[in-house]
Amino acid sequence: MKRLGIGGAIWLLALAPILLGAPLKIAVAVWCLISTAIILVPPGRRAQRATAIYLFLIVFPMVDYIGEAGAGSIGGAPVSLAYYPADFWLLLAIGFALFERDLRAPDPRFRRLLLAAGAFSFLVLPSVFIACSPISALQQWFVIPRAAVLGLLVFSQARRRDGFRLLIASLMAGFVVQIVVAAAQQALGSVLDLGLLGEAPQKHLFKYIAHGVPLWRSGGTMGHPNVFATYLLGMLSAVLGLTLSRRSPISRGGMGLLFLGGLAALVWSYSRAAWAVGMLTLGPLMLWAMWRVLPRRVALGSVAILALVMVLVAPAVTFRLIKTESSATDVRRVLIPVALQMTSVYPWFGVGLSEFSDRIPSFDPLRKLGQFRHPVHNIVLLDLAEGGVLGGLGSLILWIGVLSVALSGVCRRGDVKSMITKGIWVGVVAMVFHNCVDWTARCPVIELLLWTLMGLACGASAGETARSGRSIGPKELEHA
Repeated sequence: MKRLGIGGAIWLLALAPILLGAPLKIAVAVWCLISTAIILVPPGRRAQRATAIYLFLIVFPMVDYIGEAGAGSIGGAPVSLAYYPADFWLLLAIGFALFERDLRAPDPRFRRLLLAAGAFSFLVLPSVFIACSPISALQQWFVIPRAAVLGLLVFSQARRRDGFRLLIASLMAGFVVQIVVAAAQQALGSVLDLGLLGEAPQKHLFKYIAHGVPLWRSGGTMGHPNVFATYLLGMLSAVLGLTLSRRSPISRGGMGLLFLGGLAALVWSYSRAAWAVGMLTLGPLMLWAMWRVLPRRVALGSVAILALVMVLVAPAVTFRLIKTESSATDVRRVLIPVALQMTSVYPWFGVGLSEFSDRIPSFDPLRKLGQFRHPVHNIVLLDLAEGGVLGGLGSLILWIGVLSVALSGVCRRGDVKSMITKGIWVGVVAMVFHNCVDWTARCPVIELLLWTLMGLACGASAGETARSGRSIGPKELEHA
């Protein structure tokens, strides 16, 4: 933990010049060099430390599927500079895990998830080879297998108390960075050149004008605010679970402030779909916690603070819900028949993986979509259009499998000690729900976070503490 703290301090020092205009790739290079020394000395638990560093780096997008080419290009697929150092740490973690014999056989729940991911990857594989750019399609196809491997690594590390604490601390460090960046974007009205490690084609934040006052849509380091919103939906429930698991009032108060910061960042994303999903998933968890977990005084204080926050953000939220344009919603409706038409013309293997946007003009002769070239905003329909019946079937197997395992984790009975894993599973459910009205699961950062959360929850339940008859609880996380 001491070395992780030193590495985090160095990272923050490296990040400071970026806020003043220096290229972020310098900070990434400094971080990779310093963290290499941290992880290699001393020996022991190297796979654990490598995995923790990778979890911190995944908050920076590795592939830009929205804009044009960034640092480099593989077969026409734009690749950010972060792609290379981040995957270096994943390979290093796998190597250390094999060398230290630190990989563990998955429990039945995580085995179901791996089988679902394997089925999806197999069924969608033919659409890779019929794509106009097979290398680009292969890169897109590789997102799920890479995320599943990371999930298995996290599962193996989370079975131990120290591993669970370290991985949670790494996720929280990345979460803090996202909140700070989102707040800076709101204050400065600038993307801070952080969208894709200083090489994003998106140089400005999305903006609305409310009564003469600009409303900036923060995207964190992920560029697009919808991707950022999906990330926040997954993390906020986990942060709430950690908050409720704390025994110390000071510790619980600190985590509570972090939770409020995450809520503020979710508001700043101005993603209406994310707000709705948050109310459906995070809202019931908060109400249940106030009724069953928190003392009455603390619950009443929490309600008062949340009410104050709602009053403060009400004008901006109301403007976004009522006054902003409805064209985005109308365009998304048009994308649904376009996706179904693609499936009818190419029923078995689809139009090819990662080909939806390029094929839109052929299926939109009346130009109803104009210049809108985004994929259909539903992950299953997108897989159906690009992968045909086989891809759609694989997508249903994958997402129904993820949702069933997550819901079983949410509904599992337990006391305050189980609030951590319960919060994590609620975050997984929220990410799945958000992809019913978006396609952010195609972004590596979202898929990697999703499998990280599932690996943490399954690993905590299958670890040493579960075999002794209880879940990982507050004592084990007091110093996380």
